[in-house]
This record gives sequence, structure tokens and C-alpha cells, in this order.
Amino acid sequence: MEKLKKEFGETLDKGKQLFPESDKMKEYEQRFEEMTTGRIEIFLWNNVTCLKHHIQSLQIGKEVLFHVVDAYTSILNEDEKFRAAESPYRFFCSTMVTIFFPIFSGNHFYLICFNLRKICVDIIDNRSGDRVDIMYDGIPEALQENFGLYMAQKSPRKIKLLNNAPVQRLEMKWRTSNKNVDSGVFVMHHMETYMGYTLRNWDCKFAAEVGCKTNFCF
Repeated sequence: MEKLKKEFGETLDKGKQLFPESDKMKEYEQRFEEMTTGRIEIFLWNNVTCLKHHIQSLQIGKEVLFHVVDAYTSILNEDEKFRAAESPYRFFCSTMVTIFFPIFSGNHFYLICFNLRKICVDIIDNRSGDRVDIMYDGIPEALQENFGLYMAQKSPRKIKLLNNAPVQRLEMKWRTSNKNVDSGVFVMHHMETYMGYTLRNWDCKFAAEVGCKTNFCF
């Protein structure tokens, strides 16, 4: 196989020299890259992509890549559309799942998110303030412990990591000092837009607070 790749690569190089502007040569070059790197798209559905080299992780003795598992969960969720009427409905989460818990405490809404891909616990709260211990009164830690007990039944391999995951409050630039009455609005929009990415890549559409007013940019 390696000899074949080398011979084909040499032939391709000669062809590119003779016909540098040929669309056919560009097509051959793309196919050669796909063949040698395994970057051939095998599965694409609802933003879940699985390439050839991901599928190849199913070979005996190899660790299966999460892309394959996510592709399979997508297939199972599609199969649920054709389940029998008497069958229970099942929903299969991907390995990239982020689980949201809206919390209402002290007449205020905020979110606690468990990111099972990055193994971290995020507090998403529109309030600014430094006294985290007073603001949340141990609620995030209690939820982390109880959610860990639940996860122990579902995914024992991740339970130790989840129990030891740090609880961090995200410091968004649109946090407010004078907008507590709108905490429910913030929570709903945070759930809609937060994908578990870094703050730099989170486009929430909320402008930073100016003086005593918050600008809502929808």
C-alpha cells in the first residue's frame, strides 16, 4: 500500500507540473489527499461528522474515537422516529453533551452546567460580585455531588473525574450589577446560546452593562 501511495504521488506531481491549471488534476490531488490521510467524510447528520479515519478506529486493538460514538447516537435517535407506539421513547446524548440545571434561589435565576466532554462544572450567572460562597451557599457543590451519584450508575468511568472537577463561575463581559430583575431572561438566553465553548467563542448577543443600564441586543 505504501509503495502504491508513493508511485501515485509521484505520478500526480508530474501531472501537476504538466497541467498546473487543470481542474481534473486538482480533483485527483484532492482524492489522493483523502486516500492518504483518511479525511473522507463518511457520515454527516445534524452537525455530527464522522470521517474515514474515525471509522478506522473500530479496528481490533484500537480505542474507538468519540466521533464514531456520536455518529451512532445520531443514527439511534433517527431510528426512534420509527419506534412502535407501545415502545418507550429513548433519547441518546452525544459525548459532547452539556447538561443545564436552571437554579432559582434567593429570588434569582442562574445556571449550573455540567460539560461531560471537558469534564467541568460552570456557573453561568448574570450577576457580578466576588462573594461566591455567599451568593451560592454550597448549591453548586451539592448538585455536583448528587449528579455524580446519578452518573455513577450511567458512566462509572467518568464519575471520579466529575466529582473532582472544579466549579468555576464564568466571567462574561455582559454580567450586570443592576439587572437582577431580569435574571430569568438571562437564563433562557444563556441556555439557548451556550455551547460549552470558551468565552471568546460564545456569541451571546448581550452588550456589556453601561452605567446602570444593560443593553439587550437581539
